[in-house]
Amino acid sequence: MDWLWIIPILLLLVFVHELGHFITAKLAGITVTEFAFGYPPRLFGVRYKGTLYSVNLLPLGGFTRMVGEDGSEAAALEPGSFSSKPKRVRTVVLAAGSIMNAILAPLLLMTVFLIGMPTPDGRVELSVVQAGSPAEAAGLRPGDVVTAIQGQPIHSVNDFKDQVQFRLGQPTTFTVIRQQAAVDVTLTPRENPPPGEGAVGVAIHEQLVNRQYPVWTAFVLGLKQAVLTFVLIWVGLIQTIQGIVAPEFLGPVGIASVTGQVAQLGPSYLLQFAAFLSVNLAIINLLPFPALDGGRILFVLIEAVRGRRVDPRKEGFVHLIGMAILLMFIALISYHDLLNLPKL
Repeated sequence: MDWLWIIPILLLLVFVHELGHFITAKLAGITVTEFAFGYPPRLFGVRYKGTLYSVNLLPLGGFTRMVGEDGSEAAALEPGSFSSKPKRVRTVVLAAGSIMNAILAPLLLMTVFLIGMPTPDGRVELSVVQAGSPAEAAGLRPGDVVTAIQGQPIHSVNDFKDQVQFRLGQPTTFTVIRQQAAVDVTLTPRENPPPGEGAVGVAIHEQLVNRQYPVWTAFVLGLKQAVLTFVLIWVGLIQTIQGIVAPEFLGPVGIASVTGQVAQLGPSYLLQFAAFLSVNLAIINLLPFPALDGGRILFVLIEAVRGRRVDPRKEGFVHLIGMAILLMFIALISYHDLLNLPKL
């Protein structure tokens, strides 16, 4: 039942996203009539100071309903109307949800570094030496700890792999610690090893330790990781649009399945995945597609160029069509996820 972790994650991401719209709308003097989790039908709601706070049946998102969102002339005359506000204010309110998700990501990653991140302890220990391999011929043994290859310090499995790959077919000196003594052995990594064996012919045991960081360091590391995640997702999206890489999509079913797998690895990995989803939500919602925040911002930009608004009925119809397309796309992806569920 680890997949159920997707529920609190989605609740957090949706709450933060809609909170961005809600707070900026309130600060701009816009009347918010409903602040909702999920999409109708409504399960229950509580009204407080003119705003209905509701929970709905379909947990695929949420919404902040504001007076005058339809952009009609009559709505523009109402007190606290969204459509009566300047274009820059409307743009900020529409973008605020994604901005909040972008802010949430480094905070989640900061928490990861605060509570501890499983990190290699720097010891690269041989656990298996294959019979007939260069490692066996050179005298390497299980339990040997590799500290250097050709004089280059080894602090991780990646260091080991990189140095071996760099020296394929060349005599190479391995420095290991054996019974508290340094031992040098020379072997030649194979360019074409047998199936299932590496160039050297060893299996490596890498011990992980829970490494924690002070608050400021954790914040900096979390921010860097969030920026890197944003760049990687954005580059991947551009390459998908360009046809460089094949598109890969997961619907709610697939995301729930992956969440269950990640949850089994521990809380640090689950928080990292939540941060990844938060960055995804921030980017996707700003895409200029009808029904998304980015699509609505696009109409504000069109208004700025034209000097007058698009007919509210036409804009509303475009967003309605966009929402229908999105729901059909989600349904199609979910069906595909169900068919491939054992593989996820």
